[in-house]
Amino acid sequence: MRIEFSPKFRKRFRLGRKLGAGAMGVVYAAMDKNTDEQVAIKVLNPKLLDEEGIARFAEEARVTSTLDHPGIVKLYESGFDGETPYMVFELIKGFSLRRYIRAKKSISLRKTLLIGQQIAMALDYAHQKGVIHRDIKPDNILIAGKDLIKLADFGIARALSRRSCKTKTGLVLGTVAYMAPEQISEMNLTPSVDIYGLGVVLYECLSGRQPFKGRTIEVAAKQIKEKPPPITNKDLAEYPEIATLIEWSLKKSPDERIPSAIVFAQRLEAILDSMGKKERPSLFSSSSQAGIILKELQEGEPQDFESVDGINIPTAGAKVNQSATLRLGTNGMLQLDTVADEKPKTTAFLALA
Repeated sequence: MRIEFSPKFRKRFRLGRKLGAGAMGVVYAAMDKNTDEQVAIKVLNPKLLDEEGIARFAEEARVTSTLDHPGIVKLYESGFDGETPYMVFELIKGFSLRRYIRAKKSISLRKTLLIGQQIAMALDYAHQKGVIHRDIKPDNILIAGKDLIKLADFGIARALSRRSCKTKTGLVLGTVAYMAPEQISEMNLTPSVDIYGLGVVLYECLSGRQPFKGRTIEVAAKQIKEKPPPITNKDLAEYPEIATLIEWSLKKSPDERIPSAIVFAQRLEAILDSMGKKERPSLFSSSSQAGIILKELQEGEPQDFESVDGINIPTAGAKVNQSATLRLGTNGMLQLDTVADEKPKTTAFLALA
């Protein structure tokens, strides 16, 4: 996906690495030269520069601009660079819950409850503003600090006053593994679809897997008809109320589901309090971030790095040669140990998520 920016746009924004790309567009890290602030810029996929694509992008900008909450990624501004629409967001220097789950396989009870409680609070705020997210999944949940979670990507969000879940061409939007039955069935939507999506996320945090697996059409049928399998996590034996709460969020009928996001948040908070006075867990640290990225490198996942002494390693750095070893060093830094002319050298790298 190649996107050309105008000289005027580049005069204001110094574009950095690509943070991610999806069907709707691509996101870049950038420096706003007017404010000296690091930002994230989302640009519409050039293939979607038609009436419907631009309208959907504009709707995301409109909806997101109405939301100002510490648990939601903030939109600074939106506009057009020539014919290409863009949005400027705060830059989150963390990583997605998807990466966290992939690296950890499953997450502790306390951390799962903390993630759920914060996202439920963000959803309650959005719902109070009349906005349904419609795409709650680990990819759209960002770990932004040691105990701060942020909800991102309102790309398919809709105001409660516009309840149709279809595009103009009849496509139902969302990620089927996290979609409530009524969302798949193309019924009018309520905030309860977000409660269902969060329930699937918490289920995955604890078990390391989604309730239903298979081809898209198979998962869709299971979401509508089948009861989710029990969560497999031995720690739940001590706190069965967690599984009960998640099962409540995954009821097939929205009328039988947890009634609101604030009730979900309060129940999660109550369980956390029942666990005792133990200090709340830290979700993020430089060492945990570097450890996740190191694991991804070992498994061949491409990553970006910024060297502290001007030496760079390949962004696809999965295979380091026999004379070089990549390891997790002190203070959460990634270290590259090399041997040249029989002299060992260690180069420290700051991992960028």
